[in-house]
Amino acid sequence: KENLFNKWINGEVLKDYLTVSQNNRFDYNNVYINQIKDTHPPMYYFLIHTICSFFPEEFSKWFGLSINLFFFVITQILLYLICQKIGFLPKTSLFVCLIYGFSAAAINNFIFIRMYAMLTALYLLLTYLYINQISDKNNLPRLLAIFLTIFIGSLTQYHFLVFAFILTLVFIYITYKDK
Repeated sequence: KENLFNKWINGEVLKDYLTVSQNNRFDYNNVYINQIKDTHPPMYYFLIHTICSFFPEEFSKWFGLSINLFFFVITQILLYLICQKIGFLPKTSLFVCLIYGFSAAAINNFIFIRMYAMLTALYLLLTYLYINQISDKNNLPRLLAIFLTIFIGSLTQYHFLVFAFILTLVFIYITYKDK
């Protein structure tokens, strides 16, 4: 490719960088290579590539925003369920969801086409699973769900591992403090 530094860049050049070509549909190798060069794990970008592969040679901000909207809805549901599980009244739980839904964090998670909406949903999913595991300690399917959530979370953002580590320590402490 030619050196484009200090030159006018035609819109077609940018479109080439931002769209999936017909030949690269569902080819995750380039996504993986790009993420190796970056500092983020590839899960979110695999999702975007999958969606964009259904629409080759097309660009739309909604390919990324639809993922963020999906995870925003999941986040709101999990936030409500967590509030209910820890004893909030239904109206209070809805109020918490309303406060979060209009917060700068939620708006930024939606607007920026990055992995943060997915990461937030995974944080809350892991929290919800651990809260339920505390009340039902012998639930093997839930333990597998916790493992899978940690695995997917670690492929979404490395910071997830710090959160999962601390939450796991808290869970272990709560589980074994009386034994």
